[in-house]
Parts: sequence; structure tokens; C-alpha cells
Amino acid sequence: MERHETIALADTLPRCLGWDGANWDGIQFVDAVEPLATSMPIGAVARLALGAVGMAAATIARARSVPMGPISIDTQSAALAMCANDYLGLNGAPPASWPELTRFYRAADGWVFLHAGFEPQKRRLLAALDAPDDRDALAEKLATMSTQDIEDRCLATNTCGRRLRTPSEWRDHPAGQEIAAQPVLIYRPLASNSGHAWTPAKRPLDGIRVLDLSRVLAGPTIGRTLAEHGAEVLRIAGPNIPFIEPLVIDTGYGKRAANVDLETPEGLDDLSRLITQADVFIDGYRPGALDRHGLDRKTLRALNPGLVHLSLSAFGETGPWAGMRGYDSLVQAAVGLSGGEPPKRLPCQPLDYLAGYLGAFAVMRALIGRAEFGTGAEIELSLAGMAHWLVSMADKIGPAAGAPDKNPTPDDVADQITALDTVFGRVTSLRPALDVPWRPRDWAPPVRLGTHAPEWLDRS
Repeated sequence: MERHETIALADTLPRCLGWDGANWDGIQFVDAVEPLATSMPIGAVARLALGAVGMAAATIARARSVPMGPISIDTQSAALAMCANDYLGLNGAPPASWPELTRFYRAADGWVFLHAGFEPQKRRLLAALDAPDDRDALAEKLATMSTQDIEDRCLATNTCGRRLRTPSEWRDHPAGQEIAAQPVLIYRPLASNSGHAWTPAKRPLDGIRVLDLSRVLAGPTIGRTLAEHGAEVLRIAGPNIPFIEPLVIDTGYGKRAANVDLETPEGLDDLSRLITQADVFIDGYRPGALDRHGLDRKTLRALNPGLVHLSLSAFGETGPWAGMRGYDSLVQAAVGLSGGEPPKRLPCQPLDYLAGYLGAFAVMRALIGRAEFGTGAEIELSLAGMAHWLVSMADKIGPAAGAPDKNPTPDDVADQITALDTVFGRVTSLRPALDVPWRPRDWAPPVRLGTHAPEWLDRS
């Protein structure tokens, strides 16, 4: 794409946040061959999202007198960023493969996708389907059931199983129509009369405190991206909440990590105290899930009127599937991004990573608005919304030409992989895709969850 065409598409993102006249000066969009094994132009679309991150960071950098230089993003690096966890290595070995039961299954009249990534989730899913904890026996049971029966059982119990749909079937579904009617990023500035003018800094987000209450990929990628641009990011986990260690590693760069038990009064006190001193709150809980802990949106605004609160969900916060659990691969199947016989997922996790980068972009835009007008903000985004935006942008860009049969191996992209010694061992991973002049030379290595106390760093 020509630069003006790229910016015309990328400019739809700031406009959906009420940001007209965004300044794209100095942002270099570099064309390159699409490297992933799909005709969908994943790299070109991801380049729009990463370019928007760079544009917002540059806007803040200029306001804070941060030393500037070129900012660039190329199609190949952007595409690889959509499957970054596939390039993670630990002591020379790749991370563990997918959970055994997480896959496509043939039903009596079509295909379904089940996601059983965590043990409690797996137990609830098997109970809903009245099925054994054995992949072959589960497949035999599902083969006798209709796709709609399987999905209805999962919807009734909020467990992770969906029918494989075509794009047209998703467009006709009430949940699909609800998602299509919404902007990709929902942004609500909230009056707070808070003083948050920018001060000079070395990096755009120096001094910004980010509370990262999320897990798996999308939310933690938001936090990692904000840390990349200078924010102090404190990742909060629950001591009894399961996690996937390779993803903790891959999204943990630049962060500290603390445990907070929301089932205890002490844990709620800790979290409330952290919120009052935070600038950004990344909320990866299902819509309404924090309400039962007394942390609904009204309470959050009372605790911190200038807070930028970003909430992330699978299927949005309105409509028939509001609040339903979901993951990238499950959403892909439900909305028509998987296909074939037998069906396959896309060769990457674009919904998670697009949500990560667009979420970071939206947070930066909200911080810009807060500095200008003293407003806090609420931001909503969903994986299903990312799917809708991905398809709409891909329709405008057109298919990728000459897609390879398989994704590049780590050896194929060795020039884009870095190594770092960590508490987990020797970690190799893709370097950040967006090339910015303020990238830290002392990129803090990932740490284990619960390593730090639930405290912000002392600014004195």
C-alpha cells in the first residue's frame, strides 16, 4: 500500500476515539512480504495497529520533550508480532504445546471448537457436556451430538465451546450483529477535573502507573506495550488463579508482578489502594466480574476520578453473548475465521495481539485527553470486535499474495530474536516489532508472578 492509503486506513482508529487530526509525521510504514501461512493480510492489518501505537507514543513524546527520531513498523515484523508466543524459547526448547482437549471436534452435523486451557475450566466444560476427561472418548461423545446442542450447553454454563460458523452465519447471528454495530474501540471520556499535565521525560510514558489485572495474552500485551514506552506496570495475579507460564514470560518484559487475593479483605484493601494511585487500570476480568468484589465502575471512579479504565472481554459487554468466556481460538471459530475440512485456526493469534496493541493505543489516547482536558476515561474492547475490524480492514486491503505453506521458523527470523537471562532460564523471543528511538537498553526481564509486594515504586 502507498503511504497515503495506509494512513487513510490507520486514521480510522484515532477517529473512532474522537481524535481528529492525529499527527502521523515521522511514522514510517515499511512494506515487506507477508510471512504467514494465510491469504489474509495479517501483517498489513497489524501494521496499522502498531503504527497507531507509534503515532500516539510520538504525540506524547513531543508533548513531553522526549528526544525524537524515526519510528517505523514493517509488514513482516507486524505479522510475526501476531504470533509472538510461537517464537518463545526457554533454554533452547519451545514452550509446551496446546492442552490436549483444546481443539476442533466433529459433531453429528458439523464442527465445534472446545477450549479447555485451565483445569477448572476443563472440569466445567466436561460437566456441561456430560463427557469424560479423555480426548478420544470426548470425540466419540460429541460425534453423536448436534453442533447447536453442544453450543447451547456451553452457553448455558458459560463454558468454552462454540459451533464452527461461516462468516455469513456470524453476520446473521444476533451476537455478530451486536458486534458489527459497535466501534472497534469504545471510548468514554469522564469529567474529573484532575490535573495531569505532561512534564518533560526521557520516554513517553515515564511516571505513568499501570495496574495490569489480566492474564493469557491480550491484556498482558497491553501492559507489556505500555511498559515498552516507559510506563511502570504492576501485574496483579491471584494466588489461586491458574496461569500459563510461557505466556507470563512472553508478556512479562518490563513489568513487576504481585499477588493480591480478592477473596480476602486485605487483598481488596491492597487493590483499592493501588487503584487510587494508578493512572491506568487494565481489567481483564469478564464484564461484571469485579462488581461482586465491590469494584464496579462507579466505585472505581470514586476511588480515582482521573483513572483510565480499560476493560477487555471476549464478546463485548452488550448483546446475547455479553460476558461470555472466550479466547482467541474460540472466537476465531465462532465468527467465521476458521475453515477447511478439517477446519484450522489462523496460523497466529491476531485477535489477542490486535487487542493488545489497539488497547495500548487507546490508553495512550485517553492519557492525551486527560492531559488536555483533565478527564478520566473508560475504554471497552473485545476479541470479537477485533475479528470484525480485522475482516473489515482485510476486505479493504485485499488478500496477501503468495502465502507460504508454513510460518517462518525461529531460525528463519533469527535476526529478529533476542536472548535474555531470566529467573526462568535463558529466554529467546521476538524483539518488539515497533522500532522507536526510546527503546530501553536495560529491558527488565520477566519475573514470576507474585515476585514483588503490591506496592508502587517510590518516586521520591
